[in-house]
Amino acid sequence: MAVTSHVYPKAVKAILDKTMDLATDSFVAVLYTSSAATWSSTQEGYQYSSDLISAYTECADSGYSRQSLTSLSVTVSGAKVIFTCGSPISFGSDVTITAAAMGIIDESIGSADASWPALCIIDFGENVSSTDGTWEYTVDGTNGLAYFTSS
Repeated sequence: MAVTSHVYPKAVKAILDKTMDLATDSFVAVLYTSSAATWSSTQEGYQYSSDLISAYTECADSGYSRQSLTSLSVTVSGAKVIFTCGSPISFGSDVTITAAAMGIIDESIGSADASWPALCIIDFGENVSSTDGTWEYTVDGTNGLAYFTSS
């Protein structure tokens, strides 16, 4: 599976403005049914959780729920600034869902999807399904959830 993450420019601005703190804010992971592989000026302009839900459709199942991220950290490796968390991220042990992408949302700012900033979207490169089973995402040990590259 070829996983690609896209960090939203408005999230980078919020980090630089010190309104979003990668180390201390409360982030959640959200699964979506649609691929986020297409990256254009429209997607680059997304800012809030509601933008992602409108474009990609959040997964739904009685056992599914958004997952709080734990053990958040920001590190530097060469030209990369890496944002990561504890792994794996489990979305339930008895769920029937198909996910194509995962968003990372900051729930420390605002009060609902229309005001919770979106940090990034991670496209799985394919649909990943579970049928009455566990749906887990293993965070990449080298690249974390998302990374920023300097050049």
